Amino acid sequence: MNSFRQTSILHTFRLTFLLLVVAFIASGCSGGAQSESNGNAKTNASAPTANTGSNTISNDDTAALGAHVLLPVVPEEVKWREEPVRNSDAKKLIAVLKYPEADAGNLVAQASKHRPSEKVEIAAEDWFPEELVAQSQMAGDDSLRGNAYAPSDFLQMPYKTGRLVKIENSNYFVLELSTQ
Repeated sequence: MNSFRQTSILHTFRLTFLLLVVAFIASGCSGGAQSESNGNAKTNASAPTANTGSNTISNDDTAALGAHVLLPVVPEEVKWREEPVRNSDAKKLIAVLKYPEADAGNLVAQASKHRPSEKVEIAAEDWFPEELVAQSQMAGDDSLRGNAYAPSDFLQMPYKTGRLVKIENSNYFVLELSTQ
């Protein structure tokens, strides 16, 4: 009977241990997935990218953008992405900013003080606001025309270079920055 009791206790101990291991693994997996999901959400919220074909999404959080770049005038609408530059430690950020007409004019005047504008064409990305995508499709070549200015008023480390493009016939600006 003593042997039976030891076997029963050992069996109960193993069963309890097995249940604890299963519970631990299950809670670790679900907690890890939640943590990973939260981490990914955080990453996506603070570091979206600009690849058209990438699986990251654009972000419309003005405050999060303000943590990456200086915003001399707070836009009424933003969409932006941040991504690593291929084969490099560098990063790039593309932001589409919409301002009220008066603020857009003031922003152009301020940017003109740093460097005269130059005519440019940029490719419209599929995550850009619908108005800009439609404008690029009407142009026939999926590009947007505008005037490029120095982004001096937006630069904040680690970003060092780039341009601020005022899109023709709109109050949209495309801010392109790079850490290189």
